[in-house]
Formats: sequence, C-alpha cells, structure tokens
Amino acid sequence: MLAANDLLLKLTCHGKAACDRYISMEKDIQTLQEQMAFLQKEVTQLSDELYAQQKEMAALRLELLKLQQKWQAAQGDSGILNPAEDTPPPHY
Repeated sequence: MLAANDLLLKLTCHGKAACDRYISMEKDIQTLQEQMAFLQKEVTQLSDELYAQQKEMAALRLELLKLQQKWQAAQGDSGILNPAEDTPPPHY
C-alpha cells in the first residue's frame, strides 16, 4: 500500500531522475531529522549531568571550607603555648 507522499510523488514526478532526486532528498531530510532528535536528547542529558556536577561541586566546596575552618580552629586550640608567649612561673 502506498503512503500519501509516495502516491503524490508518483503523480507529480516528471522523469525518473527527478523522482530519484526527490526520494533521495526526502531520505536525507528524514536522516537529518533523526540525527537532530538524537543530538537534542544528548544535549539535554549532558546539560542535566553538568547541572548535577555543578551542584555537587558547590556542596564539596562548602564542605572543604568547613573542614578548613575546623582545622584552623584546632591549630590554635592545642593547649600548648609558644615559647615566646609562655611566661616563666613566679618561683623563678
């Protein structure tokens, strides 16, 4: 059974070469449309993945900042005085 486009093609084509070019162009257009749909899907997936990675990086940066602050706080709170800051006991 002929599709509507095929029937229209058979009625309007003038010469085999013209019909062959028309059919070839239709196939090329369909191929390009399929490729475009595939690429659009890929771009959407890559965009979603990039967004997720950016979110994860922001969370990791925040966690790193918190760890740096904890480390700096622990450095100053060791309980051991520097010799320059240490005063000798009163019995000396």
